[in-house]
Formats: sequence, structure tokens, C-alpha cells
Amino acid sequence: MKYYFAADIGGTKTAIGLYDEAYNEIYHGKILTEPSEGCEKLLEKLYGMAGRLFEEYPVAGAGIACPGPLDVSRGVVNNTTTLGWYNVPVRRLFSEKFGVEFALLNDCNAGAYGEYVVRNCKNMAYMSISTGIGGGIIVDGKLYNGQGNAAEFGHLYAGGRHLKCGCGREDCLELYASGTAVESEYFRRTGKRLSGVDIAELANIGDEAAVSIYENVAGYIAEAVVDIQKILDPELVVIGGGVAEAEPFRNAAAFQKIGQYGVKVAFSDQAGKQVLLGTIHYIRDFMEIRGIGANETTQEVLRQ
Repeated sequence: MKYYFAADIGGTKTAIGLYDEAYNEIYHGKILTEPSEGCEKLLEKLYGMAGRLFEEYPVAGAGIACPGPLDVSRGVVNNTTTLGWYNVPVRRLFSEKFGVEFALLNDCNAGAYGEYVVRNCKNMAYMSISTGIGGGIIVDGKLYNGQGNAAEFGHLYAGGRHLKCGCGREDCLELYASGTAVESEYFRRTGKRLSGVDIAELANIGDEAAVSIYENVAGYIAEAVVDIQKILDPELVVIGGGVAEAEPFRNAAAFQKIGQYGVKVAFSDQAGKQVLLGTIHYIRDFMEIRGIGANETTQEVLRQ
């Protein structure tokens, strides 16, 4: 039996998982990311969490998913404002630590692959609405990631208030419809600084401001989904991420209205594990590209 390790480094939470070759979950764990503590602190925590798994199981392949922009070919996190990481050689650091050659990919690209695994929809798009907004594209059953940073749907134009985005442009979608945007808008309306999780819970029990914010967010996302449909013409657009868990968001009239454009929308039901699952699936592609055979592990290749 072969085992595969994956880490999902997000702006709010970081998760790790161990799966067997049939995609059965062997282990799942998560911690708060705490970007303010810095890169080295999080890496130390991850080394500790992962160490036991690498000691107990013969890990055949491993991968890390995190926010971009990334240089996938070199395994480097270039400049992710979500984490505050700049030119971090993630793949090299983990490969040297555990003696396994790690793959690196965009977290939302991984989420798209994870949705593909459970839905087996050959042409689909995935949008993740969390701390920021990202996405992924599946074409003929394969992940399309361009040079490593394709489907940054959070930087579609949403317009109006001349808000400055970390990418250097104004009025990107994630400034109006991400988890960060939800928190900012709730504070603007109520003077209360709450987490996105707390605001989602308030929305689910009918808090007027929270419900209104999530309905507005749904309107922005629905418009973006129509744009994605017009450009890619996928069979399905799947929406996931923490913001998409709020019932007022999922039940918003905006998603009913876009049906007239021939858009088929589904909400993720993987409880946030789609990124880990997709990373595991991507590792198979990575091993093939790197010339790692079906009957050898990445440890064996590194020893050659």
C-alpha cells in the first residue's frame, strides 16, 4: 500500500492529510496559520505535525498547496499577500526535511482537482471564497494551471469604489466578496470587529447586517460566475471555501437568476478537504512528470 502526504496552507487555517492510493483518509489535522507569526514559525509547526506521519508510514509522494503567486517549476512561493511570504523555497525546504520530493501547487487549483476527483466532471471550474478568492480550471479531466497561477478569479473586476488591491490594481472581486471583505463590511456597518466564522454564524441565525452582507457577496460572486461561464463554457462551476458555507449565501436569489444564462452551479460538500484531496491527485501527475515510476517512491528517486 502506498501513502501520500498533503499540506494545505491557507490564510486562516493550515491542514495536513495522509491518504492511501485509493484516496482513503488515514489522518487529518489542522492548526491556525497565524501569518503574523511569520513563515519560519508555521514551517516549524508543520514539520512537527508531519514528522510522525513520515516516521510511521512509507510515504510515496507528497505535496503542498498554498496561495499564489507561485513559481511551480522551481517550487517557490513568490509573493503571497495572504501569508506575507516572499520568495520562500517551499519545495526544497520540505524535500530536504523529509527526504521526499514535494510537489507545490496553488491551493485553489488543488481545490479544483479535489472537486474533480469526487464529481468526475471533465470540464469544470472551481471558485474558492475564503480569506481571499481563488479558483481552478479542469479541462478534459486535467488541471489547467498555466505557469502555476491560473484561475485567479479573485482578481476579476468587480468595480465601483476604487479600492486598492494587493495585486496593484483597483476593485478586484476579492475586495468585495472574500472573507476579509465580509469582516470589513460588518465592521463598517456595526462597529463590531468579528471573525468571518462568527459573522457566518450570525447570518445563519438571521442577523440583519450579516444576512444582507452575504446576499450582497452572493450577487458579486454570481456575476463573476457568469463571466467564467461565458469565457470557459464549463459543464459545472463549483463554489467552495468558508464564505460559501453560510446559508444566506447559498440560498441567495442571485444564484437562481443566473440559471437563465445556462450556468450550472454547485456548492462544495467536502467540508474544506477538497484542497488536500486535490493535492493528492496532483502528486500523481507530478510523479509522472518527474519520471517517478509506479513502483518506486520519491525517496528512491532522490537517492539516485
